[in-house]
Amino acid sequence: MEKKQATIHFIQSALTDLLGVPVDVEKIHFSFPLGINLEKLKVENSLSKSCPSLFECNSIKLKSHISPFLYGLYLNVLLTEPKTSFELNSGRRLLLPLIEEGSNGEELPSLFSGKLAASLPIRKISIQKGIIKIFSAHQQPLLMIEGIDEEEELDLRNQKTLSRGQAKRVFFNSTPFLYNLKFKYLFSSKVFQNFDLDSQLSGGKLHLDLYNQANQKDKKKTLGWKIFASGLKAQEIFELLEAHGYSSISGLLHCNAEGSIHGMGLDSFEGKGTFEIERGKFENMALFDKLSNLLKNASMKTPEFDQWKGSFIIKEGKILFTDMSLSSNSFSMVGSGLVKFNSSMEMDLKILLNKPFFKANLPESLLSRIKMPQNSVFSVPVKISGTLSNPQVAFIETHSMPQLSPSGSTLLSPLPIPAK
Repeated sequence: MEKKQATIHFIQSALTDLLGVPVDVEKIHFSFPLGINLEKLKVENSLSKSCPSLFECNSIKLKSHISPFLYGLYLNVLLTEPKTSFELNSGRRLLLPLIEEGSNGEELPSLFSGKLAASLPIRKISIQKGIIKIFSAHQQPLLMIEGIDEEEELDLRNQKTLSRGQAKRVFFNSTPFLYNLKFKYLFSSKVFQNFDLDSQLSGGKLHLDLYNQANQKDKKKTLGWKIFASGLKAQEIFELLEAHGYSSISGLLHCNAEGSIHGMGLDSFEGKGTFEIERGKFENMALFDKLSNLLKNASMKTPEFDQWKGSFIIKEGKILFTDMSLSSNSFSMVGSGLVKFNSSMEMDLKILLNKPFFKANLPESLLSRIKMPQNSVFSVPVKISGTLSNPQVAFIETHSMPQLSPSGSTLLSPLPIPAK
């Protein structure tokens, strides 16, 4: 039966005192023996302009059960269309719940339940059509997850939480990013253990695995990660990272990598892996503009390629590329180098020129030393520095310009010569 307004006001006041923020409830229903249905509950966030509603839910149903052998009296909770919002700032960061223990001895981490699971003997939480919104410190929508269906099993006696669920879409910077997610995660003894995710990403497949790497002797918390991606549209991924989407890399991306996270800063992110992009094209990239001017060949501005692949190591705020190679009909590139998270870079490349490339004119400094036998491949060593948006490119001097095999395997001992 529906209770009077005085009862609603009493429960609102009790929840407000308990949570420390204003709580509003439109309707309350009780059922026998102990069932409660709170309709249109809203928890305000008076400290934030970007997310004034910290939590709201069309319906929260608590249903009691009695199990004399296992749990005694416990509750199952159903949340219908819950919505949560919070901000990321210096005191609250996205990965924090994954690598830090709960502060309350009886509290188990839960996607929506919060301290609800700590204060009540809750065994199961079911979520239907949930939404999570995360805002940046500049009050811009950073991450949104919608269409969440989830079921959490909470065992306070053994300090364990196991969850399985799915979600329809994930938005990153207001752009659709992931589709049709399936996920599961586990907390044991109040500590995050692992998280697995399978989803569709930019026309391909993505699998992500996060897991607790720290042992009992090691007080330092470490989060391990593995990622496998296949058939992703590289252009969509690149546009998410590029603020204005002006430059792009197209093609099908495959990646396999693993590593660890030792803290909250970018310098604590480490890993290694391999990548490959098939049937791709570079467009509006400053590096290829510079190479096009350097080699006097307009086709280098927007080069198409059959395959670009290599290995990489992530450590101390930089990405080191090794065994990198790119192949196309008229030229290829091999080399290595590094790109720092601040976008600065240093690379040594060999541009392997095939006969079709020489339809354009090379600089006089190279033409005077190059002879062109049939079916030959020539190497032009290049030094790259500067930043991704403003690269500096220079020829590298060698005592001779040896003829190379089509694989371009011959190594050169370079000395830099500034390009004119």
